[in-house]
Amino acid sequence: MSQYLLQLYPNAIKILNINCYEHLPLLMKITTCYILLGRDIFLQYFIKELVALFQHLVGDVEDDASIVMMKPIEILILLYPNILPVLENVFLKLINLLFKEEESPLAQSHYQSVFSRLIIHNTPYFL
Repeated sequence: MSQYLLQLYPNAIKILNINCYEHLPLLMKITTCYILLGRDIFLQYFIKELVALFQHLVGDVEDDASIVMMKPIEILILLYPNILPVLENVFLKLINLLFKEEESPLAQSHYQSVFSRLIIHNTPYFL
């Protein structure tokens, strides 16, 4: 991935800092592409921003947006097991959401999917 493309990503995050969540599905697709294409270089530059973004959004958006947001988190779990401690606060928020009755069953199933992937693919993280 070129440096020019890497320099564009912060502009996408700025859109959400305006508290305009209508572009969240598109941002999550863009984030997924950056994670898959940029790999280690992308994470080296933007892991702090990603964690802050997920911490801000998890539990603060509608169910549809929460579901869309789980895909990049799942990809991070599968491809980068070494960054899981950085995402620990995001996982704690997800656990709290699992036990809230206000959450829809569909959103809860996606949260459970994230934890299933976490347990299956990163067993040493729990030891």
